[in-house]
Amino acid sequence: MFNISKKSKRWNDEAFLNLVCTEIACHIDWDSIDSGRLHNSSCKANILNGKEIIVAVFDRISVLEEILIDVESERKAENIPDAQLWVYVPESLTIDKSKFQNAIFYSV
Repeated sequence: MFNISKKSKRWNDEAFLNLVCTEIACHIDWDSIDSGRLHNSSCKANILNGKEIIVAVFDRISVLEEILIDVESERKAENIPDAQLWVYVPESLTIDKSKFQNAIFYSV
């Protein structure tokens, strides 16, 4: 589905990753996440009520365009074109949220 070998990791800060994992565990069924893919891509997951969503985690604006492409590819590949996107970013990162469709942002 994705050629992740050519993509960069989506975050560099392990402390940020730890905060994100704690936040994700409160709302998302951890067993439904391909956590390895989150290093290089977005992925499908289920929130605790079973609803399918797409999850993306990043800490640098430089990967924004790759994230947008990944999200649309994931929606198409999983046949969930209207799936809500949950985006986890550091509080310090400013994002143009208008580039994202049907998204919820979590700043950690």
